[in-house]
Amino acid sequence: MEKEQRQQIETWLTMLVAHKVFILTSVLLSLYVGLAIYLTTPKKFQATALLRYQQQSVTPNRLSPDVRLQIRQMIATVGQEVTSRSSLEKIIRQHDLYKEQQQQLPMEDVVNTMRSHHITIKQPERQGDIFTVSFAGREPQLVKQVTNSLAARFIEENIRFRAEQVAKTKAYVGEELQIAKKALDQKEATMRDYKLKFYNEMPGQQQANISNLSRLNDQLHNLQTSILELERTKVLIQEQLRLRQEGLALAEEKRLLANEQRSAQQARQQGQQLSTKEQELQAAHNRLALLRSRYSARHPDVKRLQGAIALLTAQVAAASTTVADQQTRTKISSPARQDDQQLRELQAQLKNSAYEMARLKNEQQQIQQQVKQYEGWILAAPVREAEWAGLTRDYNQLNNHYQELVSQNLEAHSAQMLERNQRGSQFKIIDPAHLPENPVAPHFSKIMLMALAAGLGLGLAGSLGPELLRDRLRHPEEVGRHGLLVLGVVPTIEAAWQKRRKLLLHRLWLASSLTGVLLFIGLVAYGWQQGMIMI
Repeated sequence: MEKEQRQQIETWLTMLVAHKVFILTSVLLSLYVGLAIYLTTPKKFQATALLRYQQQSVTPNRLSPDVRLQIRQMIATVGQEVTSRSSLEKIIRQHDLYKEQQQQLPMEDVVNTMRSHHITIKQPERQGDIFTVSFAGREPQLVKQVTNSLAARFIEENIRFRAEQVAKTKAYVGEELQIAKKALDQKEATMRDYKLKFYNEMPGQQQANISNLSRLNDQLHNLQTSILELERTKVLIQEQLRLRQEGLALAEEKRLLANEQRSAQQARQQGQQLSTKEQELQAAHNRLALLRSRYSARHPDVKRLQGAIALLTAQVAAASTTVADQQTRTKISSPARQDDQQLRELQAQLKNSAYEMARLKNEQQQIQQQVKQYEGWILAAPVREAEWAGLTRDYNQLNNHYQELVSQNLEAHSAQMLERNQRGSQFKIIDPAHLPENPVAPHFSKIMLMALAAGLGLGLAGSLGPELLRDRLRHPEEVGRHGLLVLGVVPTIEAAWQKRRKLLLHRLWLASSLTGVLLFIGLVAYGWQQGMIMI
């Protein structure tokens, strides 16, 4: 196996040596073609500006763009604004870029070409805050100006972007705050109306209702006891009053009986006197009738008797009046019941007892109504608790959301004030773009290496390809593989003129190759000295 590999290597080396002229010539020609391509390709210069994303000195709040967006995201976001069509179109018109392309292509294609092939934004490292902005073009001075314009656009777009962000955030938070406030006010109004309507039935009042109910039951018990005491007292007073009235009635009857007896006796005496006077008056009238029958009215005896009759008549009338007055006084001075101080006191006590009992019973009814009311409130507490739980289920969430929006609104206002005062995070140019001295494209070393590789590949393909395609034996041992016997090997015999011709051609090729190499080196050195070649 090793013998076969060695034979293959010898065969390849033999073919390379046999075609060395073609291979080296292809390589030299490829180098000249690469040099020509490098010299004819327009030079591309690139300028780079170094920027830093400087954090704000004031501690950012939750709504600040520094908190909501990381540095890489902020640079990417602002970079998209900087490389937008409107921004790049302004820069193209400002510096009069891509004149030929503007005449041949629409502005959108020109902007896409600039964005894709000429602008490079290198993001910072994982923990860094410095990044670069580069622009590539054919004119170094113009490349420098455009790069600085792009860096300045970063600062401008950052200020505008942050101002828009905080303004949109503040507007959004303000709208959300109004919506949340309206919902919270409606919820609080509903809760307030419900609590005012069922305040005493609320679960929070249950303990107070139980305490008040216990107190009212105690008062009711005390009132019942007081009413029973008053009823017993009333019965005692009534009994004392009845006994006192009976005693007074008995004494009054005795007194009335004595008065009647005395009045009867006086009436008998006065009646006897009245009867005597009436008899005398009747006798006088009889005598007067007798005298008138005898004498005239002017007779002295008649006049004297008339005077006596008038006197007796007056006495009889006076006596009759006295008897009537005596009877009247007897009736008046004999009432059914005489006034008594103790009786009045007992009657006043009885009246006070009745009044106090009526008051206590009225108070008892009121307390009983209150007891029923408190019992109804206590029984309704579980129902109100369930209704209140359903009513206030989302109130805490609404309130927390509202408080959070209030805090966010204040933070948004603070962030907006910071941006207005330009105290927020900003892009700062650390190193502006300088005039580029060396082009970044085309790259001489890369082109030469590619030309060398292309020449070598072309030489190998042009020389070894036909050899591999030919069907011939290149080594004596290959004959044995086909079942043939090798009798001998006859070398190539050249004539003297053939050897001289071959030697001359070889020397000419060496001279021309050396001349070509020296010329290539001279051209490269001249181009490097003249600034045409950047190695």
